[in-house]
Amino acid sequence: MDTSVRSARSYRFGLFEVDLNNAQLSRKGVRVRLQEQPFHILSLLLSRPGQIVTRDDFRRELWPAGTYVDFDGSLNAALKRLRSALDDDPDNPRFIETIPRKGYRFIGPVEVIGAENTVPPFPQNGSDQVGAGLSRAAQDWNGTAEPVPDARVIARKYGWTGGILILLMLGTLSVYRFGGKKYDVNGRTIAPDNSLSVLPFANGGAGPAFDYLRFALASDIVTDLTYARSVSVRPFASTTKYAADPKDPLTAGREMKTSYVVSGDFINEGGKLKVTAELTRVSDGRLLWRDSASAAPDELVRLHENLSERLQNGVITALGGQQMVGAVPAPHSQRAYDLYLRSVAIPRDPGPNRAAIAALNESVAEDQDYAPAWVELGWRYYFDAEYAGGGEPSYKKSSEAITRAAALDPNGTANSINLNVEHGDLLEGYDKATRLLARRPDASMAHFQMSYVFRYAGLLDQAARECDAALAIDPGDFIFRSCSKVFMYEGNYPRAQVFLDLDGNSGWSVRQRMHFALRQKNLPLALALATIAVEGGYKDSQVVLTDLDHEPPVSLQTAAAQEETFASGQNDPEEKYEVAAMLSFAGQPDRAMRVLNSAIRRNYCATSLLETDPLIEPLRTRNDFPQLKALAETCQENFLTHVKAEASAASFSTN
Repeated sequence: MDTSVRSARSYRFGLFEVDLNNAQLSRKGVRVRLQEQPFHILSLLLSRPGQIVTRDDFRRELWPAGTYVDFDGSLNAALKRLRSALDDDPDNPRFIETIPRKGYRFIGPVEVIGAENTVPPFPQNGSDQVGAGLSRAAQDWNGTAEPVPDARVIARKYGWTGGILILLMLGTLSVYRFGGKKYDVNGRTIAPDNSLSVLPFANGGAGPAFDYLRFALASDIVTDLTYARSVSVRPFASTTKYAADPKDPLTAGREMKTSYVVSGDFINEGGKLKVTAELTRVSDGRLLWRDSASAAPDELVRLHENLSERLQNGVITALGGQQMVGAVPAPHSQRAYDLYLRSVAIPRDPGPNRAAIAALNESVAEDQDYAPAWVELGWRYYFDAEYAGGGEPSYKKSSEAITRAAALDPNGTANSINLNVEHGDLLEGYDKATRLLARRPDASMAHFQMSYVFRYAGLLDQAARECDAALAIDPGDFIFRSCSKVFMYEGNYPRAQVFLDLDGNSGWSVRQRMHFALRQKNLPLALALATIAVEGGYKDSQVVLTDLDHEPPVSLQTAAAQEETFASGQNDPEEKYEVAAMLSFAGQPDRAMRVLNSAIRRNYCATSLLETDPLIEPLRTRNDFPQLKALAETCQENFLTHVKAEASAASFSTN
């Protein structure tokens, strides 16, 4: 077993800290009693974050040769005690994931404290040195980025989860921040004074089996409050970060730029789940409302009804709004509702996302009339289509789910604008976004969807304004992460990073950081991030990895051919453009031109990108490049003609 991080004196994850010197586990500074074997298991898992620790590893480390014990029974019992101490549900883990027939893996973010030589020494010579033999395209860049340690070794050693955490500790991602400059958006003209955020609920002792309710209850409250037009409620995705890093309501409210905060907890009281929620005003810390609802664990639908009623009588009344009589969607099936709640807490990266899809399909099959479940299923299929190779079948299912949600709930914000745009129907997407904005100018998602349309139309300035408007209304929704592309293409990397930070250290954000690094000519970092992205399931980064890893020409040709095949099967023209940019960087101009042509013909009007994107530079001297520019210009002109016609029609109808 590698011992490179074993010299660390302590670790921190979530609310917990492990002191190795004193063999102590504490939660928020309070010691948690933990027996010797569970503590050793935790220490071993923390020493290898993101990696699978096999049962044989545990046997060798904790029960050496000559020890006679019922190993399987002892390990299972120790893990059960450890999970109990961490309030970790094995069916929905936050920290310790079971890998069937292999072992266990620590999946939570880990901070190494007071470590000495926490990262393996980096080779100074030989084939594993980053930058020792960069590819043809890399050599052409003549980049001047400062050298970084061999982050590729870290990526391969610790997997994408552990790798990105160690890269962050090394500070190699700080190149994006240009000295840490911060940008603030004045959203007073958009965000109303009655803005409200809902924090993840605290598990006050209901046990790890109900830990998923920390996310599910808060998400459900957000869904209900969205129907109160007198309240501007942040999507729950904005506040999920406070589950791992809890803040008091005042601090969270100030960070979220909201006037009010709903927080709460749940306990098991006499065999019933008791949920308590409260409303705090951020300006003075005054508690405006507090109430509780109880129900048996198998009566979550009833619990939802009780909470919804109390929210209407409490939160909405306290804010001076009108009641939401009959407006809030109501679940009808206990099992379907439970499956929906569990899906909310599942991560969005390729593997876990498919587990969420399976749960949601069961949910909507049993309760076909609960709109929020259809909305969630639509998003999950969209992520599968975009990033997990789901392709057209998943796109189609996403569209069907969103259409179903909109039919069930005409007053909601469910829409298929992004699907229209990604299928080349830019004009229909614009029309839908215009109608949505007219109906819900207070909705951050309406501004984001319009930014999506402008981005594909090649109107980056307009897209940037809509992105800023969306962020001003809701400073934390992870879905706004793709706005990072707008600012990256404009060369405004600090602003791009603000949007990328909304999605933390997901696989998607690793992939996007790779694109940042390529355009900033930080090739060692791009290599490390490409390694992590590929191992995290984002296979479209393989051509960059192969090129920067200086693999043989035949390997590069194979990767490029696979990449072009991948792009040809993509409906999303922006995905095609990104593939074309990577192929161009990797010295594959013919393939890049074919893919780029396909992207523009599917209405990705990349007029400015063709002139400014550094990854496209090798293509600009080709004889057939002016034809591409003309094609992109025609694409944009058609869009602008449609916009003017729609504006004239709207003006005529109001006169």
